[in-house]
Amino acid sequence: MAEGEIRMKQATEQPKRKSGLLRAVGFTKEETRDIFEIFEREIEKRPKKWWTFWRKDKLWSGEPISRYERQKTEEEIKSIQFIFDKLPEFIKRYGGNPVDLRPEYVHIIDRKKTEQSLNNGIRKIGKCGGFYTFAEQFMGIIDRDKLSNMEAVVHEAMHFNSFLSVEKIEEEKKYYLDTRRSGLSIANNLNKEENYFGQINEAITCDLQIRFEEEFFPLMPELTEELKNKQAYLDKLQQENPNPFVQKKYLGREYVNFRRNFHYLTNNIKLRSLDYQGNEQISNEQIFNMFARSYFSGKLLPLARLIENKFGKGSFRKLGEEYKVRKE
Repeated sequence: MAEGEIRMKQATEQPKRKSGLLRAVGFTKEETRDIFEIFEREIEKRPKKWWTFWRKDKLWSGEPISRYERQKTEEEIKSIQFIFDKLPEFIKRYGGNPVDLRPEYVHIIDRKKTEQSLNNGIRKIGKCGGFYTFAEQFMGIIDRDKLSNMEAVVHEAMHFNSFLSVEKIEEEKKYYLDTRRSGLSIANNLNKEENYFGQINEAITCDLQIRFEEEFFPLMPELTEELKNKQAYLDKLQQENPNPFVQKKYLGREYVNFRRNFHYLTNNIKLRSLDYQGNEQISNEQIFNMFARSYFSGKLLPLARLIENKFGKGSFRKLGEEYKVRKE
């Protein structure tokens, strides 16, 4: 084996990831060890409780998730297991270190039950497609139809497998945890209600989700009829919207504006990379790969260098501010 091949193999080997957590910032060595052990226990802990907020000033009493979920069918368990079997190699393509996910980490939530909750946070979450909670290490899927549920599983599993770091917040000789970084999303230290790059983070999650679905959903016989019906629906929408700006890749998908803005950004990077003869120096696929690798690995430096090389010094931070979102 050539020397370069040996180095490549060594560079891609990563320790087994036992939970969604990859880094803890601001803790002692002993505290860091304890934090990782807590997360490793938490992912296996049953029964689960639903904490809609985990920061000290907004901590609500956890409610058993069993109050809101329904049992998964055997077909759903089979579908989820298939997705989780295919995810690791997909994630490794983008330099990620996958979590060993199992169907029991997924909870199917009855939307009607969330609407009856006295907890405003749970009622709000019940209106979305799904969620991943780092504090309890599980995914919640708001029950819709068969295909939508599996799409939500893929989406939240991407979040689960993305880079996650927590930081130590000290108050009155005690400390608690808060998210520092999740995927490409970075907490604003001056305003904990904001996340820099939040829009790009969701856009990348959706694009990864769509790539996975296009490759693997056709291999799932239980989704054949649903995929056929959805394609017919999208074809009809396309015919009813002849406007060329209504692109098919955005129809029937979530976070459309976030994805449009992200694709505009990657196209802009490509255009700024053309040589004096107009030849392409970097493709959209290569640019996407850089974003995806940062999303999974947490390594921002290569991406920051690319952005600042094309848009000037300080542009990476400005971009993060431009594409920030507020925490719900």
